[in-house]
Amino acid sequence: MWSFKIIYTSILLLCCCAALQSQQLDISDERCDAERPNLVCGKLIVPQNWNSPSDKKLELPVRIFKSMADSSLGAVFWFSGGPGQTNLSYNPPAELTSFYDVVEVGYRGVDGKIKLNCEEMEKALKGVGKNLLSQKSQKGLLEAAQQCAIRLKASGIDLDGFTIEQTIKDMEAAREALGYEKINLLAGSYGTRVSQIYMQEHPSVISRAILVGTGVPGGFVWTEAEFKKQLDELNILCQADPYCSQKTSDLAGTMNTVLDNAPGHWLLLGIDVGKVRTATFGMLYHVETAQQVVDAYLMAADGDYSGIALISLAYNFTFPKMMVWGDFLAKGLIDYNPDVDYFNEMEEEKKTALGSPLSALIMDTGKEWPTKQPDFNEDRVIQTPVLLLNGTLDFSTPTHNIEEKLMPKLPNGQLVKFRGLGHVADILYRKDVKQSMPQFYRGEFTGLRPEPSVFNFNIRNGLPKMAKIGLGIVLVLIICIAFGSYRLLRYLRR
Repeated sequence: MWSFKIIYTSILLLCCCAALQSQQLDISDERCDAERPNLVCGKLIVPQNWNSPSDKKLELPVRIFKSMADSSLGAVFWFSGGPGQTNLSYNPPAELTSFYDVVEVGYRGVDGKIKLNCEEMEKALKGVGKNLLSQKSQKGLLEAAQQCAIRLKASGIDLDGFTIEQTIKDMEAAREALGYEKINLLAGSYGTRVSQIYMQEHPSVISRAILVGTGVPGGFVWTEAEFKKQLDELNILCQADPYCSQKTSDLAGTMNTVLDNAPGHWLLLGIDVGKVRTATFGMLYHVETAQQVVDAYLMAADGDYSGIALISLAYNFTFPKMMVWGDFLAKGLIDYNPDVDYFNEMEEEKKTALGSPLSALIMDTGKEWPTKQPDFNEDRVIQTPVLLLNGTLDFSTPTHNIEEKLMPKLPNGQLVKFRGLGHVADILYRKDVKQSMPQFYRGEFTGLRPEPSVFNFNIRNGLPKMAKIGLGIVLVLIICIAFGSYRLLRYLRR
């Protein structure tokens, strides 16, 4: 049965190729995973810049999870988070592929041969001196963005071709090449922003959309007020918890006090408050890591800064290489306003120690990054039926922003709140969510009533414990090496 399906798919793809050669589009079929007979891989050939067609092309990988049903009900196009991250990492659940084909088209600038890698940014994101969010560090970051853009352009890359607008045109090319008259969308985080614009630009080809962790226009700029509002939401849970309420009556206040009083180091580990603040914001996205962060701050309030030191150290090994930074800047700066001095407003004039670290760190790179952003009208009403799934503890895409800024534009939108959960990964893989996906796409969705999740404020194996164990292991290794060296020297002197 599967052999027949693969042959049929190959013939379909080749026919599409022949029909679309005049548009410089091609999708060629490949078997890419022997253990997944329903997975077909291919390549989509598109212009490097759709608005300035030339001989320069991009080759984008495509993955198609063919429906396991005898007759597919249609296609679901996946849009991952980022920007600066791959669109080829989602493995759709059987609940979805039992009815639908799931299509993943690689993001230009990340997937494929041309990647907007910025080693200059990776280096600059380690900061200058002992404060990532100092003026010297900020200057180094802006210089890095400028140098990266110059290098990429000198290599023949047209940076104006790497925008959300161009990404949507890639998706449209794939839809047409694969022969889908209409498609459904499934998106997370940054991908939800792309999906909204896709529905506004091409409303006739989108049947339905599910958005998880939904961003809003302007949402790439995180403000100090929004950060504080989410911390207040977390503090409500803290005050309802016997352990946390005993430790603090104001979680945000305690976290700010910890940062204000942070020492320069804990034993052998240095503490860069700028890195701690930036990593804290990112780790609060998901409940599992948020629990670790809160525990580290509560322990630090009692004088134990070991967990805070580990957060500072962890930043160096994660954040600088977390994104393809050229792609992040090319697409994420869609909300950049040249009239705003972000570092001054978000850092120099911050009202609390936490401030808004990510916006202070990144947004002013718009001064140096040359990509011309498309002029979208994102105020347009979206008539497409949309299901929005969001956690009440989502620090990346706060639920109150969706309610205030997005729901008025979605007359056929339904918002489901998940109490006590955070960003995309906290929600996307839940059993009830996976079961609801095909129901919504078929127009048979009757609602989701998720039970509130429990946020664990008193964890056993927190960051402070990890820091002490790690340091203990290092000290034991040093002692063993020293003892071994001593024995070797004695042996050699005989």
